[in-house]
Amino acid sequence: MPAKLVEEAVALLREEGEVVRAAELLEVKLRDRSDVAVLSDAVAGRAEILITGDRDLLAVTGKLPLRILTPRQFWQALRDV
Repeated sequence: MPAKLVEEAVALLREEGEVVRAAELLEVKLRDRSDVAVLSDAVAGRAEILITGDRDLLAVTGKLPLRILTPRQFWQALRDV
């Protein structure tokens, strides 16, 4: 990936993103406890969408205040806008 593109991506994340430190863990049952931390941080950071290919995370779609999409679903959502 070209350095200029990386710099632009980092700048966008710094401008639009929110750093979340040690969010309180949600009461969500998942096989991988680290997935619970990822979801907790996403919710605490007020994420609108979590993009993942992880089937366990995709399985809790609709149970949290954010959308969980596959990369393909996200791409399609962007194209439909």
